[in-house]
Amino acid sequence: MPTAIVERRHRELDVSLFFWKHLKYKHMEKKSTILNREFLLKIHGLGYHQLAGWPLLTSLIGTELAEKALSKALSAGMDKYTFKLRRGLKLDFYSK
Repeated sequence: MPTAIVERRHRELDVSLFFWKHLKYKHMEKKSTILNREFLLKIHGLGYHQLAGWPLLTSLIGTELAEKALSKALSAGMDKYTFKLRRGLKLDFYSK
């Protein structure tokens, strides 16, 4: 096969994988499933220094702010994302 065809197929494959990876998050999927599948969450501050899940996160900061933090961590695409709040909490998202 000529190299131009191989390179084009690789580009198409990369684009389609990128598209499907981000498409699966656009559907209504449980946030706790996404959090547990993609990240380890560690909470620091206000007497908390522990690994946490979705129920503890939503009880501390509320659903709306928890969804915002999760979406920022997903879009950042880094190994570790830190989300700091004014009330003294620090959320560390570690990608698996």
